[in-house]
Amino acid sequence: MKPAVLSATEAARGFGDLLARVRYRRESFLIRRGRTIVARLEPVDVPGISGAEAAAAWQRTRRLGGREAAAFEADLRKARRAIRPAKSPWDR
Repeated sequence: MKPAVLSATEAARGFGDLLARVRYRRESFLIRRGRTIVARLEPVDVPGISGAEAAAAWQRTRRLGGREAAAFEADLRKARRAIRPAKSPWDR
């Protein structure tokens, strides 16, 4: 599909809607200032995998041995002790 051409003013006034159209409808736009095209707004193709692919990859992942698992568990405990709860701005 050919990208729609919008003026910079139109793009600025409806920027949130424009981003939603790019993200969800996979539309592309050319932005012009005066008579010159100055920018292109288009979806970014982000590589991803399906849930089934993720599950299959998990099944192929090497499991930790006894010592590795114990060391990992100790590291997690140490990290949890080091984490301090965030203070809420409403706490006094």
